[in-house]
Amino acid sequence: MTISYELTPISTVFPKINFNVNDIEVKVGTNAPSVPLNPFYVPQADVLEDLLVELSLPADGALGLVGETGTGKTEMVRYLSHYLRQRLATVQIHCALRPEQIEGGMELRVKNGCSVSEYVEQAVVDCYRNGGIIFFDEIDKASPELSASLHAVIDNKPWTLSNGTVVTPHPDTRVIVAANTIGDGASNRYITSQQLDSAIRSRISWTRLHYPTADVEIDIIRNQFSQIPLSLASEMVKLANALRDALLGVDRLDNAQDPVGEPFSTRTLVKWCSRVVGYRKSKTLLQAFYKAFLNGVSSDDHEIIIGIVQRVLTEEKMNSTLEAIAEKAPRPVRGTAVRPSEMAS
Repeated sequence: MTISYELTPISTVFPKINFNVNDIEVKVGTNAPSVPLNPFYVPQADVLEDLLVELSLPADGALGLVGETGTGKTEMVRYLSHYLRQRLATVQIHCALRPEQIEGGMELRVKNGCSVSEYVEQAVVDCYRNGGIIFFDEIDKASPELSASLHAVIDNKPWTLSNGTVVTPHPDTRVIVAANTIGDGASNRYITSQQLDSAIRSRISWTRLHYPTADVEIDIIRNQFSQIPLSLASEMVKLANALRDALLGVDRLDNAQDPVGEPFSTRTLVKWCSRVVGYRKSKTLLQAFYKAFLNGVSSDDHEIIIGIVQRVLTEEKMNSTLEAIAEKAPRPVRGTAVRPSEMAS
């Protein structure tokens, strides 16, 4: 089924986002959104603007999102699909995935009361032919065979399937890929990432995602967990950034002298908040931290991470429950407001 689109200014599609350039027009589907909106997701405005500029240009390859785990790559694609009202076909890449598995296969169907075997195309093929967003998640885990088979798709050229069918891309089809690395095979943290050949890497226009700013992460916590006082949310975000500095270096250029081996993502921060709220009477902040993060960390990093926690949070705070902390938290005075950036400083 072919999808129709209308050119719409980005300031109309995303009225709550302050863009540097507001005269860009993007294609918005005329049907209802096919992807539900995550009400707690806060997009990185600069990355969103970059992607919208790319989507406004003629298709000449894939758009690429690269960044540490938990920086919101998948959520960004889903956010775009929702607001642009474009169909989304997602392929989760892994090293054992074969080219024919993303194209289609024989399935049993019931026709006239009888079971018959017939060839059924996957959603990605239909999306390529009729329009929408095709999302290859974790493209840096593709085998050499799979990455070679995707050259035509990523380059927006006619795609010859394993069964000989040639699929011509719709003018409004766009391909987005996401990865923890650019496929250079140089990461010590993401050891299952493959080295992609330069032919496929050159067909991708990469945009790097970083962890959100402190203000944004505080907003994420407060929007989702109103029980957590603003002062505590600020301290939790401060700890998250201290752990990221230990992983990537203070300038976040992946040049830490003796890096901690475990990323502390926004996803992990939200998981910690969830445990703090869920165990608000029975477990301390530190116990919730163990459940959300530290129990899954290698023993070599335990002592280092605990040392970072002790530098950011007081011993009293670490060993208190949310209920006890909330009782001592200052109550907001009517007519005054505290900016998250002030709390995070």
